[in-house]
Parts: sequence; C-alpha cells; structure tokens
Amino acid sequence: MPRAARPPRRPALVAPRAALALLAALALARPRPAAAQAPADRAALAAWRDSLDRLADSTAVLRVERAAKAALRARREDPLLETRLALVELRLGDLGKPFRYDDAGAGFRRAERAAPGWPWPVYGRALARFGASEAARRDPLALGTRNGVGELADAIGLLARAVTLDPAFAPALDALARIPFRFRDPEAWRVALAALRAAEAAHPDASPGALLALGRLEREVGSPDTAIAAFERYLATGADPGLAHLELARTRLATGRPGGAADYYAGAASDDSATVAGYRADLAFLVADSVLRELDAAHGAARVAFLRRFWASRDADELRRSGERLAEHYRRLAYARRHFALATTKRVYWPGSGCTVRTGSTELDDRGVIYVRHGEPTSRVRTPLFQMMPNESWRYARPDGDLLFHFGAGSDVDDYRLLESVLDLYQGCSGPRETRYMPQPTEVLLSRQELDPMYGRLAAWYGTSAGERELARERGLGRWSIATGTTTDSYELRFAAPLPVAIRYLAVGRASDAGDTGEGGGASLVHVVFAIPGVATHPDATAEGWRHLVRLRLAALDARGTPVVVRDTTLVLYTPAPVPRGAYLDGRLAVPVPPGNWRWRTAVQYGAGDAAPGTLLPRDTLRVGDFGGRRLAVSDLVLGWRPLPLTWQPAPGDTVYFSPFASYARTSDLELYYEVYGLAAGERYRTELVVTSQRKGGLFHRAPAPVRIAADAQAEGPVARGRRTLRLATLAPGRYWLDLVVTDAAGRRDQRRTWFEVVAPEPLR
Repeated sequence: MPRAARPPRRPALVAPRAALALLAALALARPRPAAAQAPADRAALAAWRDSLDRLADSTAVLRVERAAKAALRARREDPLLETRLALVELRLGDLGKPFRYDDAGAGFRRAERAAPGWPWPVYGRALARFGASEAARRDPLALGTRNGVGELADAIGLLARAVTLDPAFAPALDALARIPFRFRDPEAWRVALAALRAAEAAHPDASPGALLALGRLEREVGSPDTAIAAFERYLATGADPGLAHLELARTRLATGRPGGAADYYAGAASDDSATVAGYRADLAFLVADSVLRELDAAHGAARVAFLRRFWASRDADELRRSGERLAEHYRRLAYARRHFALATTKRVYWPGSGCTVRTGSTELDDRGVIYVRHGEPTSRVRTPLFQMMPNESWRYARPDGDLLFHFGAGSDVDDYRLLESVLDLYQGCSGPRETRYMPQPTEVLLSRQELDPMYGRLAAWYGTSAGERELARERGLGRWSIATGTTTDSYELRFAAPLPVAIRYLAVGRASDAGDTGEGGGASLVHVVFAIPGVATHPDATAEGWRHLVRLRLAALDARGTPVVVRDTTLVLYTPAPVPRGAYLDGRLAVPVPPGNWRWRTAVQYGAGDAAPGTLLPRDTLRVGDFGGRRLAVSDLVLGWRPLPLTWQPAPGDTVYFSPFASYARTSDLELYYEVYGLAAGERYRTELVVTSQRKGGLFHRAPAPVRIAADAQAEGPVARGRRTLRLATLAPGRYWLDLVVTDAAGRRDQRRTWFEVVAPEPLR
C-alpha cells in the first residue's frame, strides 16, 4: 500500500534552525561567572535576538521556546539561558501575544538576580515594559486616555540603569535615542539625560545614536548650545549626515541661531529613510496630503528644490524676507511641543459632546495644531468658570477676516479640543453635563467680550430672537475659523501701530516704454498709488525739505503660490512743509509685472525701524493685461484728480493723473485715462464708455438709466491713448460702475471696469 504523501513543510518552521543551533551551543558551553558579562556572551545574545526577529510565525517561536525551556531545566539559574528564554517570550509578545511581555519581564528579572552586573537583563526588562506600553496604547478596549504611560516611564528608567551598569552598552544607548521621545515627561527625560551624559563622559565613542539622543534631550530641556555640540559630533562620525543636518537645523532655526537654513537644505538632499521621514513629519503639520505626496515623489536635489520653492512661496505670500517663514515654523514647533504636547495616549471622542472637531493630531492638542499653523494669537482669554472644563479662546486679527477659536479640555485636563461656539463649554467633551450649578450663559458670553464686541451684544440679547440670530452668527464664525485655521497657515506682518492708508493698483503702460524704470522687458506696468493722512506723518527736516520714508512691500503670486514679483522698497518723499491735518502724503511706485491673473499682497509702513506704524492690506486679485501688442488689449481705467500731485508721464510732454481714492464730491471733475494696445498705426477703432449706477430699482422708483458715450477714433501708433473728463455734478450721490468697451475694425473686443462714488458735499476718502 503506497505511503500517503507528506504534506509540504511550512516555510515558517524552517526558520528556527539558527536559533536552535545557538541554543544547543549554549547548552554545551561551560557556565560563566555572573559577576561580569563577557563580550562573547553579549555577541551571542545579540545574534540570538536577531535570529528571533527573523521569525514571523508564532508557531516557529513556540518551538524555540520549548527547546529553550528544556535547556534551562538542565542548568537552573543560568543567567544566559534565562535571558535567551526571556527574549523568546519578548518575541511572542511582539507577534501579538501581549501577555507574554509579563513572562519576558519575569525571565529577565530572574537573569538579573543571577547576574546583577549584567546590562542585558536590565535592557531586556526595558524592552518588555516598552512592548507592554505599545500594546496598551493599541488596545481598542482600553478606554483610558493614558494607557501605557506607566510602562513607558518604567522602560526609560530601566534603560538608564542598563547604561549605568555599562556606559558602553550600545543596545541600551540606541534605545535611549528613540524611546524617551514617545513620552513627553520632564522627569523621564531627566533620568535619560543623566544616563546619556554619564555614558558620553565615560565612553565618547560608544554609540553614535547616543550622541543623537543626547543632543535631542539637551535641546528639549533648554540647552541648545550643548545640543548643537552633540549634533556636530554626531555629524563628524559620518553615521547619518542627513539626520545630523536636520537636527542641527531644528535647533538653530528654533532658537534663531545662524546657519539653520543651510543645515536644513543640506540635510534635505539625503535619501536616508529616517531623514526623509523627519522632513516629512515636520512639514505634515502645515500641508495637505497632496503636498506630502509631492515631497515623497522628490529625491535628492529634487527634494531640496521642492522645499526651497515651498518656503520661498510662504515668504513671498507673507511679505517676509527669505528664510523667515522656515525659521518661524521651527520656532513654533518647539514652542508647541513644550506647551501643547499631548500627555494622553488616546484621544476619546464621546457621542453627544461639544467637542466634535477632529484634527487627527496625536502629538499636539488642538491649541498646538492652531499655533503651529498661525503662531501667537493677537489676543487670548483664559477664564476659570465654576463647574466647567478648563478653557480658553484665541483671536487672530487679520485684514482678510479675523479668526476666532475656542478650546475646552475634556476627560483629560491637558487635552484641549476645538469648539464651534463658546457655549459648547456647557456640553463638555464627555457628553451632556448637569448645568444646574454652572454659570449663566450671559456670564460665559461676557467673559469673551474683550475678544469681540459681538459677545457683549449676545449677552444683552440672550434669549431673544435677535440673540438667536447673533448666536447663529457666532457659531458660523467658529465653524469658518476652524475650517480656515486647520487647512491654512500664516505668518502675517504685525506693526507697532496701525497706519491709515488709501491705495489702488492700476495696470497701465509697458515697462519697455516707461521712462521711470529700466527693468521688466516687455512686462506691463502696475502703478501702486497711495495716500497717507498728514496726521499720521512725522517727517524729518533736511536741506532738501521735509523727508518722509515710506516702505512698500508687495508680492504677486500665481495660483500655485509661486512668487512672480517680490518687492521691498523704501520711497523717500520730500514735501516743502509738514503735511497738515486734512491733507495727504501721496506716492506712486511703478512695478513691472508679467501678464496674467495674480494673487496680490501689499504692506505699507511709514518711517524706519520696528516701531514704525504700518498696515497689511487684505489679499487681492490683480489682472494684468498683455500689453505687448500681440492682441487687442485695454489697460486699467485710471481715474485721476488734479488736486493730487500724483502724475506719470507715459511719453514726453504727456501727463497722467492718478488718485488712490474712490469717493469724490459732486463738485469734482475726474480725469479718465486709458491705453489701447494691439492696433496698427492708422487703424480705426470704436470706444463705448458706460456709467451705471449701482443703486437697484425698487417698487416705487426706477434705477437710474446708464449714461453711454460712444466715439470713433484712429490709432496714431502701437499704443492708443484715450482721455475724457468726467463731471460729477451731473450725477446723483451714490456708487457707479464705469465700463469701457473697445472694438477694432476686425470686430475684436476688450473691456475694463472700475468704480467710484459720488458724495455731497465733501469727499469721503
């Protein structure tokens, strides 16, 4: 009868052969004294652990466990065999059997009693405690918010003890380079730092990883110079230059020391996996997954170029000098990790609670998420309210709309969560609560009055229909702030005092034709015209007259945020006398800008120094036409006012008047100027000027009829210039659209629009 075919042997069962061979060699070896651990024993334990790490099937590890127990029965209380068996138990824990970590710890403890001077058993106990900590953090049935914290603290203390037993014990030194940073606890860091300092003093070349850990811990406890020295020594070892440069960059940038940007880009060229992961983790606080995918696709020099473009666009968008945004990012990261780090290991979101926003952060609470993105708030309110969770509110004053954030701590007093409304404090983060002994809603609302006058109105109107509408607006503002604050970032300019300014941007003229600029080639000209009230000026008396310094910072960016034009210019303006109250200091700056639709940012500052007043203008969009003559194009419509000395000469003897204002008295006359491009000399074209009231018609009155003025003209050259005087006395007070449509002989059309306001009797500027 034929023998049944033997089933194929499972591949995982072959793997233990190396481990069993090591075990057999150990069983035949002569027992060693427990007072010291020989280098051969350490090498054997390291090889044993490596062989176990290659086993991915618990069945195979169980076979090794049976053999290890049999060897130990033959030689009781042998510290080497006890350590080997405990390492087997440790591997079983890593393979999904967390109760085995306790067995491993017990085995390491028996080995430690048999050989008190050996570092390996102590190191093994640390690994067992660390494994138990990670298992507790991953356990979905463990509902606590600090699962595994005690085990992690024990692991750090045991690692420090192993290093104390042998300052040159590389496995424990390398573990100290990783494990303490899973637990942001000053006491645990102090223990680890003391051990690393002692090990470094006794054996400076024991482990490059120890230098890395030493530098990181020194930085965390506030010793940046010592940290930099450790990282420079780590760089000198050549172990991982990219990671060394990254750690140097993190330290220097966060503390404002020179050389941080150079280190940052030097390290970014490395393709080492740990280095790349570090750069990715630092950037993940700011950007969406799509940007991280772009970073992941770049390698070496391409990664450096990507990061340079990224931070350059951030600098330009915020009107900052090169490198400022990068340094601010690492300063914020260091501050947030020190003040807003999560001590919890699990963030629980209870059904029915007021904390419904999930930022996804596992390192920082929601205050830290907002802080890393937007920095220090303009104002902050912390109000202790009886029977309510710890809470605070932040406000960011911005020209594009203020951001308002409310935070409340839930089941863990250190875990602050975002709230849509300040009244969500009543619900808390642990679900609905008893409100009988809580403060009245009006008291809660009044506690936030200094952030926004809206809260004073809410307190006064609470319980009325007007109050309900205002409360809905407050919640809507909270939702919008959260949506904006958690998906964007900012580093906006702040000034010591506000500066009132009127400003306009007008695209008219070609850089190649302009006599006041020699740059830009065939680009179009954008004229930045502004007026500063005389009461806000403080000039210096000079021999040339009264001198005014006006600093203009502006940037044009494309849709991807790439800067197209960046300017930081200080204009020196002279007046024969100080500008009186009721008058204005006027100025104009012409900037070559390529054709296109750009995002535009401007900041104006009067005077020199950090204490000078200034203003950051809201973001704007700027359409710059193609004035190169390749197609029919019309410039922006320039409305000028002769009483203002804001002029430009597009050609010798030809004067154009500008005005930064939008409102004029009915007694005023405005000078309209525009240019038409793309016409041949002698070609005829037609213009139609339409003035339309913005006032809507109603039931009892009609909207004013538009005023149309059409005319035919003949181009005298490649640039046709048009002028017209608008007499505002013929218009009723109100706002008006001004449209210009140009049609050439071939039927091509282009048009531009602007607006102005007529007031009576005096101009409103």
